[in-house]
Amino acid sequence: MTGTNILEVLKTIDTSKMERKFVDFHEMCEKQFEIYEFLTQPDNPRLTYCYYHRWICTDTEVGIRVWYLDNKPVCISFKPYRKYDEQFYWISPTTFEEVFRYALSLKMDDSYPGYKCVADMDTDIFDTAEGIQYKQFESFNIKP
Repeated sequence: MTGTNILEVLKTIDTSKMERKFVDFHEMCEKQFEIYEFLTQPDNPRLTYCYYHRWICTDTEVGIRVWYLDNKPVCISFKPYRKYDEQFYWISPTTFEEVFRYALSLKMDDSYPGYKCVADMDTDIFDTAEGIQYKQFESFNIKP
């Protein structure tokens, strides 16, 4: 699928399939916030995600995820392969700061790393997500 921009993803994603029970954001904390400890969210997590496009690579779910803080989209991440680092693209500097502050609220120490931000909401996901083009014709999680 080509020509899918970020606004289209945010409008068409089926959020009824949002992950709320086992939300592991350890990789986000390490790569984006330089927080290396494993942070645990409460039973009703504020930070959740929903796959827009997912597949299994060996034994690991990979693909395109939209991350939400308090049910508001804050970030889109891409992971094309099992052993590939997840790439995070923030909707805005404000959303990065909100999630960073939330992560800090779950730990004691605070520091402030850099981040990648979506430059243009009309950006084609498959052009932006390095290494994901070959999976563009697989299944998508979109509203009926």
